[in-house]
This record gives sequence, structure tokens and C-alpha cells, in this order.
Amino acid sequence: MNGKKEFKEFIKIGSVGETIFLEEFLKPFARSIRNKYDEIHIKDNRSNKKTDYTLIVNSNSINFEVKSTYKDNNRIVLETISVEHVNRNKSKNDKIGFIYTMQSDIIVFVSPITHKMIFFDVKDLQKQFIKIEHKYKNLKDKKPTFYNNLAWYGYFKVIPLNEFKNFMIYKNNNQKNIFNWIESKYINHNILNLV
Repeated sequence: MNGKKEFKEFIKIGSVGETIFLEEFLKPFARSIRNKYDEIHIKDNRSNKKTDYTLIVNSNSINFEVKSTYKDNNRIVLETISVEHVNRNKSKNDKIGFIYTMQSDIIVFVSPITHKMIFFDVKDLQKQFIKIEHKYKNLKDKKPTFYNNLAWYGYFKVIPLNEFKNFMIYKNNNQKNIFNWIESKYINHNILNLV
């Protein structure tokens, strides 16, 4: 590897958080509501890069994005710019980061160490972030990540959780609270809007 960070390393790290989320949260949640709804199905979307998982309840879909970047330090990392170096002359294409482009309903920041999960409604997180982003400096990855022989750099902001409202922290002792939040906000709300 010659000291390079390869993209597949990030995929491996990400898949740890995705597995924690799937096994410790999403599957138990689906089991807990199974007797209330006719159809419940979990769809793995990780190959389409728009969202990681979709929970389908009757005809409603809840899309989840999972980030394995939580370090149990009461801060979340939000990518603001993704930069790809496309040739040896170091010309580049800037792309806006995931904080602006997410298409999921819920984003979950997972600690691969403690399995703690931080849940945000995506639209709510984006609105709150826009109000406070000016207070935090854009940081750049120390080393590029290589994918298809191209070097990618990311820019991100590290923001304390206390800057945000309306997020939920998942631990085994409050599982029911998050289950109720998702059911009332994303399932029952959608069913009422369809009637």
C-alpha cells in the first residue's frame, strides 16, 4: 500500500458501523413493530450510494444513512467538501459534502468502539448546521484517500453535539424511546398523510 489510504479501508471501517446499526438497532426495531403492520422489509442500499438502508413499513419508506465516525467525544464530523484530484497537474473537481447532499430521512453516527448511536432527522440536522456552520473551521484530511488511482481529499467540520437540538442517543436502556420517535415521526405520520 506504500502508506496510501485506500478507499476500501474506509469501506471496511464504514461497514463495521453499518453492521452495528443493522444488527443492534434496525433489525430489533423491525421485530418490535412487526405485529402492528402488514409489511415490514429491510432493504440494503449500500451499493447505490444514496442511502445505506431502507425500512419499508406497509408502503412507507424510511431511509437511513450510517456514518462510522463517532468517537464517543460528544462531537460529530460533517463533510462539507469532497475534492477529487483528477490528474497529475493537481487540477480538481470540488463536490459538496454529504451534509448538503444526503437523501436519507435519518442519519446515524455510530461508534465502532462502544456501539453508541446518535440519531438525527436529516432535514433538521441540515437546517441547524446551516445556522452554525460559520462558527467552525473547515478542516482538511491530512492524507488523501485513493480510489481508482485518483486522490480524494475531504473537508469537514467537527461540531459539538450541544450545538444541536432534536437528536437522540441510542443506548440499550432507551431503545423504546427511539423506536417510538421513528414510528411516530416517519411511519404513523406518513400513514396519516396518505389517508
